Amino acid sequence: MLSLISAEKSFDDPWIGHPELNGFAGLHRHRMALAEAMTRARCRLAGRPEAAEAYAGPLGSLARDGVALVTDALPGDMFERLCAEAEAALGAEACASRAAMAPVAMPAAMPARAGRGGALAAALLPEDTAMPHGDRHLSHRADPATAPLAAAALALPLVRALAQDTLGQPRVVAAPALHLALAGGAEEAPLLDWAMHRDSFCRGLKLWLTLTPVGEAEGPLVYLAGSHRLTRRRLAWEQSVATRLSTLRGPALSKAGRFRIGEAEIAALGYDERDRRVLSCPANTLIAINTLGFHARLPARPGTERLAVEGRIAPNPFALRAS
Repeated sequence: MLSLISAEKSFDDPWIGHPELNGFAGLHRHRMALAEAMTRARCRLAGRPEAAEAYAGPLGSLARDGVALVTDALPGDMFERLCAEAEAALGAEACASRAAMAPVAMPAAMPARAGRGGALAAALLPEDTAMPHGDRHLSHRADPATAPLAAAALALPLVRALAQDTLGQPRVVAAPALHLALAGGAEEAPLLDWAMHRDSFCRGLKLWLTLTPVGEAEGPLVYLAGSHRLTRRRLAWEQSVATRLSTLRGPALSKAGRFRIGEAEIAALGYDERDRRVLSCPANTLIAINTLGFHARLPARPGTERLAVEGRIAPNPFALRAS
């Protein structure tokens, strides 16, 4: 039962996915409303102003729309050193991974970053690492000992301010990672990320510091502005999904706490094309989203790559004070 006052979201949990409590008592919507009330109380204790939505800049944008973009997030020289560090760290990760599987010749030097058009990813991600949809990915935990700039990239004072304003806790990303993706060409098995979804039943922050430009070809994020707010219609939709999931059982439910939403449902909640924010951006942009809002990643053109430092901040929403 303690899972009900934790950040757990899987409907495999016998209490969170309890059929009777969800079907007759509206457990899910009440849990969401309580988590939001506790987060609001924590924000007030942390000094968050009630009119934060009216603020200019990233704090106001995140409070108002659920998403914020900050270009030129790092000084130019620091950003260049971070990019070089990231490529070296990913190269070492790829070598170690491949060596553990089979002897494979790795490139002696990494391709130049400017305009490489997928060359780095192609060099580091062999064909046999492709996922069913054709994409290839390589992640590397940003260890302060081997990648100090990457480890500190999402510990900026601005990140602390965004976390305090949104979550009531002045946190930074605990375990940032370097993530490299090379887009494949398969369309018959789309990623979950390509469908509009929200990550959890409560507020959280997901952050990226882009090390390469992200345009339409690279598969940018799209965010439904304002969908982080818990309106009556939103809570009713949430409960309808939870009630349906509570009647199901099986291994597919391990990630069922990440609710997907269709276009007709988006329209029924009162959103339209004007609310969609396509987050195309240059390199050295900090992207922050409130994961309670609906978002997706658009399909990328085959052969394009994305490289970023990424991470999330997702504390227990029921803790009254910072934990």
